This record gives sequence, C-alpha cells and structure tokens, in this order.
Amino acid sequence: MLGRASRTIPHAVMLFTTRLNAAPIPVGLILPQFKQYNGIGDPQKHLKGFLAQMNITANDMDIYASGFHNSLTRAALDWYIELPPNSIDSYNHTADAFISK
Repeated sequence: MLGRASRTIPHAVMLFTTRLNAAPIPVGLILPQFKQYNGIGDPQKHLKGFLAQMNITANDMDIYASGFHNSLTRAALDWYIELPPNSIDSYNHTADAFISK
C-alpha cells in the first residue's frame, strides 16, 4: 500500500523538491540498517552498498533519494544537510553530487 508516510528528518524534507516530497512511500516501509559513511573511504563503494541494501527493501528510486541521508554520518551528513533547499529531486542527482563532493 502506498501513502504519504512522514520523512525521518524534517530538514531533509526541505532539501527535497516538491516532486520528491509528493512521491508516495509505502506505508510501514522500514529502511534497512546501513553501514554509515562518514566521509572517509570510497564514496562509490558506499553507493554500491547503499543500493544493494535498498534493493532488498524497495525498488523505487524516489525512496532511494529520500532515504539516502540515513546512510550518512559525520562529515558526509554535514555535507548533505548543507545542500541548498529544494535541490534533491532524484537519487541519480544526489549520487552524482555525492561523488563530486
């Protein structure tokens, strides 16, 4: 069942575009536990691990985009929350920005 479940971090919602905020999230969706990336190491390896874990839970790129911040900590999360408001519209855009940081 799809619905409008709340996002986990209110600030993250401000980062999402209107389109992404309106994307349905399955009611009761539980994201997997992620090995959190702190900014040290290979960001591409982190993205591959993130996708592998998310594929178990959902096959929806909007859910990947809205859940990506849950896989970050420390400097990497600091980078994420400093993104401009309304700048996250897709997982691919976020992943490209993450690799470029």
